[in-house]
Amino acid sequence: TGLVACGASPPPAAGAAAAKAESKAGAEQHSEADGHDHGAESEEGHEHEHEEGEPDFAKIDPARAPELGIQVAKAAAGPIDESVLLTGRLIIDPRRVALVRARFPGLVREITKEVGEPVRRGEALARVESNESLTVYSVPAPLDGVVLVRNTNVGDVAGSDPLFQVGDVRALQAELQAFTATRALLRVGAAARISIGEQQVDGRVVSVAPELEGRTQARRVRVALQVPADSAAVPGQF
Repeated sequence: TGLVACGASPPPAAGAAAAKAESKAGAEQHSEADGHDHGAESEEGHEHEHEEGEPDFAKIDPARAPELGIQVAKAAAGPIDESVLLTGRLIIDPRRVALVRARFPGLVREITKEVGEPVRRGEALARVESNESLTVYSVPAPLDGVVLVRNTNVGDVAGSDPLFQVGDVRALQAELQAFTATRALLRVGAAARISIGEQQVDGRVVSVAPELEGRTQARRVRVALQVPADSAAVPGQF
């Protein structure tokens, strides 16, 4: 006869308890894992929101702006400065150059001024004896300046050709050449700065030639200069 002990049915119950314990442990592990992932997602989302919320500009204390070289001005229409680099030479202002002729044909009796000598307006450059009256008259300088050219000698017969050329060497202009790429930017009245050796001289554009030079295909531009009295600039200088 077989015997059945009391409580022979508990083994299944113990197995069920173990299954419940495993189920609970699995649920806790899942919960911890879920909680960790959700926390990471929450932190990542926070960082993303922070990046999107950052301003795309910097604030500067108005008191420090001048130290940083920052100036504030109201937006408005205004001229745009553009500059071009040209080369050329110095010339005497054409309005300050004169060709001097004898008033009446006659014999040149005396030369009173040589090339390079300064003259005052009205000062005699030469003396000529008139063919008609046989009187000797002076040929005066028409302006203050320097004798640039002498085309006559004593004994020559003065006629319609110039005897002298006189010019004011302090009234200088820069005669520049402008080629196709720069011509559109040039206009009368525009400011200019000319380099004469190591010296910088300010000036204004006074003329822009309407035609091109045949050999260079450049347009001639003249700039009137404000040359200091102690400047070493001379006509013909490049």
